[in-house]
This record gives sequence, C-alpha cells and structure tokens, in this order.
Amino acid sequence: MVDDRLPQRGDATRRRVLVRARPDRRDRVLQQRVRPVRVGESLPEVHRSGRHRERRHLGEDRRPEPVQPHSVFAHAPDPNPRIRQDRGVRNDERLTLLANTIKITQELVDAVRPADLTRSTPCGEYDVRRLLEHVIGWQRVTAACAAGTEPEFADGSPTYTLTDDPARDLREAALVTHLEQAPATIDMPYRGETPIEHVVEEVVAELVIHSWDLATGLGRSVRYDDATVALAHSGLTRMLGASFAAEGFRSPTDVTATTEFERLLVRSGR
Repeated sequence: MVDDRLPQRGDATRRRVLVRARPDRRDRVLQQRVRPVRVGESLPEVHRSGRHRERRHLGEDRRPEPVQPHSVFAHAPDPNPRIRQDRGVRNDERLTLLANTIKITQELVDAVRPADLTRSTPCGEYDVRRLLEHVIGWQRVTAACAAGTEPEFADGSPTYTLTDDPARDLREAALVTHLEQAPATIDMPYRGETPIEHVVEEVVAELVIHSWDLATGLGRSVRYDDATVALAHSGLTRMLGASFAAEGFRSPTDVTATTEFERLLVRSGR
C-alpha cells in the first residue's frame, strides 16, 4: 500500500512511505527516503520501552540521563515496625521534622522567665536552668560538628553556660541550617564519624523528650505528630544502644502507656 498523504515538498524532497503488513504479526518495516541530515539537526524522537526517552542529535552524546536512585531508606525492610516507623522517611523529611521539633522547643524557651530557672523538671536532677544548658549546649555542639568547627565541649559535656538570653542562643545555633550543608557523616563526640540521618534521629529524640521535661517544669504542655514521635522512637533506640546510655538514661518505668508518645517517655525512664 502506498501512502501519498504526507506533505508534498517537490520532487527533490518528496517522501514516500511503504508499509508492509504480514498476517503473522511480525514487526512492520518502515522504509523512508529522506533528505540528508545536517550536523546538529534533530532526528525524530525515539521512544523506548524502558524508562528513558531521548531526542538524538548528531555529534552529541546520545546516552540518556541516569535515573537517580531513591533514598536508601525508602524500601528497606522494617525489623520492628512499631518502633521503626520512620524507615521510609527521606533525609529532607527528617530535617523538616527536626525543624518543627526545634520550633516547639524554641517557643518554650521564649516563654522562660528568670523566675522559672529554679523550677524542677522530670529530668532527674536538672532544674530548668540546667536543662536549658543541656539542650542548648548540645544544639551548639552538634551545629559546630556539622560545620566542621571545634565544638564547645569538654569532660564529656557541652561547656555552654546560660546567658541572659537563652532564646537567642538557641536560635543562633541554627542547627538545621548547618545539617543541611553538612557532608554525609560528621565527627560527633562519643561516636566519631556518624551518618547525618542518625544524628537527626537522636536530636529529635532528645528534643521531644526534653521539651516535654521543660514544658512540665513550666506548667505547660506539648504535642507532636505521629511522624515526629516515630522518628524520636528510632533515635531513642539508637541512644539506648550506645555506650553512654547507662549514664544518660534511667531504666524504663512500669507506667502503662496508652499512646506512642507516652511509650516514648516510659522508655526514656520518665
């Protein structure tokens, strides 16, 4: 069958397409007579059965763009889904959860008045002053490690002491900003080279638990979404398995927990 419906451009450039079909459903053979193609001119777009679609150009690299892999956490098997519900969370999502957690902590610190500093908290021997030094101090240490600078750290603890404006000190730590710009691993006290995702998990756990301590000491309350609590469980699991766990955490209490947030507090010894 001859198809003459193609645009007519004169005898020199006229195209005639011969299509031959066979009953055995073999591939059709397309024969074209076309004018010469100049260097740099586009050939017809090539559609392939794979993931790539490309437009070839003469004299150019014809390899398709590589497909970027998904996060290594996206499809990893979950050995304990009740505790590790965060395995599908990408790093950027983890940092978003951390930023939201820091925002809640910042609101609590903004509300602290000088008269509140001697209030007791559920965190062992820490009053509000010492709890703020612990929380803000570790924010500053972690931010310095992420930036590759010397942290304010000695004798196993941050050396930060509370100033007359702790809210400013917490804000200026800018932890999320430093973590966003950090390499894949950072050198942390106690741990050495530590993957960023592990650091984020542990910081979220610390902030969720200690923000509840601070809120309770101030007579306030805090609430966290399910994704943040799940990430905090993961971070707490890591910390409870670390060498410093015996010094940093009390044994889990026998209080009956009815929510995942309450279970997090029970696991941390509250």
